[in-house]
Amino acid sequence: MSDILKKATLTLEDNKTAAFEIISTCYSNYNQKLQELIEIEKELPLIITQLKELSVLDKEFRQKLSICSYDFSQQGHEHLKRLFEEASIIHTQLLQLEKHEQNLIKRRNILEVELQKNISEIHLAESMVQQLAISLTYLQNGMNQLDISTAQEETASIQHYLSLFKFVENEKLSIARDLHDGPTQEIVSVQMRLDFCKNMLLQDLDKGFLLIDQLKDNLSHAISEIREILFRITPAPLESLGLKNSIDNILYNSFNNTCTKVQFIYNVSSSNIDIEFQGSIYRIVQELISNIKKHAYAPQVTLTLCQQEQLIHIEVIDNGVGFDIDEYQKNFSSSSKSYGFTNLYTRIKELNGSIKIKSSQELGTHFNIKIPIITI
Repeated sequence: MSDILKKATLTLEDNKTAAFEIISTCYSNYNQKLQELIEIEKELPLIITQLKELSVLDKEFRQKLSICSYDFSQQGHEHLKRLFEEASIIHTQLLQLEKHEQNLIKRRNILEVELQKNISEIHLAESMVQQLAISLTYLQNGMNQLDISTAQEETASIQHYLSLFKFVENEKLSIARDLHDGPTQEIVSVQMRLDFCKNMLLQDLDKGFLLIDQLKDNLSHAISEIREILFRITPAPLESLGLKNSIDNILYNSFNNTCTKVQFIYNVSSSNIDIEFQGSIYRIVQELISNIKKHAYAPQVTLTLCQQEQLIHIEVIDNGVGFDIDEYQKNFSSSSKSYGFTNLYTRIKELNGSIKIKSSQELGTHFNIKIPIITI
């Protein structure tokens, strides 16, 4: 009987590992498709605008061709030939763009269906892992001595792993989106305008040099955004700077070259607080500040970090544009619309903390976070 139990346990262990691999693959597929869908949704409006412009040009050329066709002179014939060549180029571009639009719409519809399928697969795999964990715990404890509390602990451990896994995947996707939407777009724009710059330098030297200065500014801005992303993913310098100075560093790097005024109030005795816990607090503050910089456009930000008995209290108030809480909660499950808040909630939940958000489009946003302290 013990040999049978041992073999069954080993089989379940293998199945559990395989299930984790399935979850990992499902998340990777989901995130890749989600990123592709986001890019398509951004590209379609641009293509629609280009199609309208090309349609107008196509119509104008057809009218010109119609008028010019009545000129039977040699000069008229040559003019008609040039017009026809230009009209053919415009019409070809229009047809190619229409086909590209149709392909994007088709691909978008396929991705939306596949994403729903991926979500169902992820939920199924997570459920399978939890069931395997419980079965494995029962077998390991013996069929006649089932320990329900141990099974519950194993399930909680699996849920913690899945939560952490989701968090890591969201972080990777968030970084990829920041790179794609920020510096990558700017660098591509510079690359495209360089060809135009060559022609401009040949035609008008002063305007060419002015364009070069603009391109330099664009590249400087892209480099600044890349440095900001690198700063965000660099480990917190807590051991060398301490929590207060590390957060000061976040605020300086985020708002130094902006018009935003920052007030930082700090009242925490960090000498007996666990260093990993301090790292979590640092990341929560970093997430809040990053969201404010990206979305709030706030003239003033006040950050308060204080210790209240066995709690760390984080309060951030800005007088920026704010947002609609109801609309945010409706879209919270959409990864494309709430990367920062998804990760923020995950961090706080992992620390058994709580968060309250008040926001209005007239008064700005108020974050109130309380987290139980973990000591050394």
